[in-house]
Amino acid sequence: MQERVLDKVNIYSKDSQDFDAKIQYVFQIPESSLINIAKKLPTNDQIETIVENNVLQALKGSFGKEEATDIPSKRNESVAAARLDADKRVQDAIGIAIASMTMPNFEFNGAFKQSVARASQMKADAERARQEVEKTKAEADSTAAKAKGEADAKRNIADAELYALTKAAEGQRKLIEAVGRENLTAYWFKETWNGQLPHAVGGANLAITDMNSLAAAAQGKKQEPAPKP
Repeated sequence: MQERVLDKVNIYSKDSQDFDAKIQYVFQIPESSLINIAKKLPTNDQIETIVENNVLQALKGSFGKEEATDIPSKRNESVAAARLDADKRVQDAIGIAIASMTMPNFEFNGAFKQSVARASQMKADAERARQEVEKTKAEADSTAAKAKGEADAKRNIADAELYALTKAAEGQRKLIEAVGRENLTAYWFKETWNGQLPHAVGGANLAITDMNSLAAAAQGKKQEPAPKP
């Protein structure tokens, strides 16, 4: 079992965004294949080169199927697919198995990171704008509801006043029908007069007269003197 670490592997995504990744993989040389491998590849460097090249080709093929924005969420899935591909490649070439492969970390280049940051900022700005729109809409709905409530209240008051006027007019009409228009003034005088005459009439050049005393005299009644204060 041999473990190798590639500190900075440059890989491209489907949409041509490149990133640098750290790759760790383990390959296994079966004991039964040692003699044949030694005959074909007498030096370790040749073995290392074949294994590493196939690992890199498998990684680039796997991640080259994914959009850059999907790589963070699909990293493990893509690495697993790359291991299977690399294992088949190396097995077919020299009979060596790729036992495991991982990508501990990776980092996109500066330009892409800036574009991702801008996209994140735009998304955040769009979300704030959406919230502002929702807030404004809610305030407008509240104002409209309040205005509608006030309008309804005013309309109800107006309807009540109109109803009262209508009933009053209806009552006046019925009264006129009952007593006659020519008798209306006399009717209201009778209904509203309390039977008392004003105590005095006159102006600056007239003598003050007690009207109630005159009324009593006209009826043959003696007016009792007013109590002294």
